[in-house]
Amino acid sequence: MKKIKKTFFYLFGFAFLLFAFTVIINLSVFDEELLPEVQAIKDIKAQPYGEDNAYPAIIAINGASGPSLLQATKTIRDHLNQQITTTGIDYLSDADYKNLIGKGHDDSWINTYHSCRSRTDDGCMNALVNDLLINPITDQRLLSQLQRYQSLLGFNDFSDARQMSFDSPLIAYGPTLNLQKLFLTDAYINLTSDEYLTQWHNDMVFWRMILNKSHLLISKMIAIAAVYTDIDSLSTAIKHGALSQQQLKQLQSSIKTLSPADINMGTTFEYEFKYGMSFIDVAFESEEYDSLLDALYNMFYQQHATHNISYSKGTKKYKEVSNLDSRSFFLYANSHQPEIDFSSPFTWSPTTLYNPMGKLLISYALPAYNDYIGRGHDLNGMFYLLKLQIEIALNPDKSVEQVIAHSQYTNPYTLEPMHYNKDSHSIYIDCMGKHSVCELSL
Repeated sequence: MKKIKKTFFYLFGFAFLLFAFTVIINLSVFDEELLPEVQAIKDIKAQPYGEDNAYPAIIAINGASGPSLLQATKTIRDHLNQQITTTGIDYLSDADYKNLIGKGHDDSWINTYHSCRSRTDDGCMNALVNDLLINPITDQRLLSQLQRYQSLLGFNDFSDARQMSFDSPLIAYGPTLNLQKLFLTDAYINLTSDEYLTQWHNDMVFWRMILNKSHLLISKMIAIAAVYTDIDSLSTAIKHGALSQQQLKQLQSSIKTLSPADINMGTTFEYEFKYGMSFIDVAFESEEYDSLLDALYNMFYQQHATHNISYSKGTKKYKEVSNLDSRSFFLYANSHQPEIDFSSPFTWSPTTLYNPMGKLLISYALPAYNDYIGRGHDLNGMFYLLKLQIEIALNPDKSVEQVIAHSQYTNPYTLEPMHYNKDSHSIYIDCMGKHSVCELSL
């Protein structure tokens, strides 16, 4: 019995010493210094919005009819810049949206026409063409908004808000994307083919500019969706034989596939990390705890060490993955390497005693961005499909299979010829995005 008590005493003493040691090494004085790249991201400050920046305009276009888009944009821009000067905050609060933008302005038309997304719905723009042929645009608010949308395309710069967090209000992009589809479809139906191509070109330039210059994840995804719509619109015009051989030749020479800078989302992941840091810091700033568990959580949490782990295990890795070309990303995504790269930082080992709660938090909070990266590569694949469709239209004397077999526009993932579905008379590739459609009807 004495031996059992003695053994128990030793075990209890060892456990107490281990607990004390763990508490001591997790005191704030032993927290790490932020990595230089982490500190640089944390120190990013708001910048004033310039006159050519489309960010305030995309907010303003959702406002009430009356002032021109340029006037409404100036009101938003002046408010944001004044706010940056006084508080350092560069986005609108919910109250600001209510006072400056309001809501419900587009209720008269928003549900009138076919609702679809070119990225996920096959034949979206073709359905909208049929819709507008039956139901031409007559709503005065919509007609005014289409004029505003055309003014929006005149902005040639873009930079999102830099100080947002995960719970900050987001821009209502839905009505703008609906305007885009109606703008392109109306131009296709009611303008000459040359005029339509001019409007299409302006729209493509605008959204590719946003794709290249935006840093918010939502902005990147909206830009990808909008460029999908541009591709779908032009593909529909080609399908219906609305363009001449000369126009097709000019399009073939002028349309460019995406550049590495267009696809790369490294800056986006840095801002996602910045917002994540802000969210975590706010969560652990309070010194009042609701329970003993909350107190223990904070006792074994090191703020800077957690940010460093999050950056090294997440952001840095995703930046490297985002830098891959389409072929390399395809091979990477279909290997076991992602499981290795993004494995949990929480393991049962002596090193776990330092910042265990931070490591556990990151294990559950590591974001999954590969699908978003895949959408960018899928969009690049859509450009290859579009250029192949143009090549097929330029060679009516050859069979589709013959053109595909000898075309330079191959599947960017496999480097093999594109797939052709005889039943649907369409060309396609298998998308990396889970819900994307990478197919064009001929």
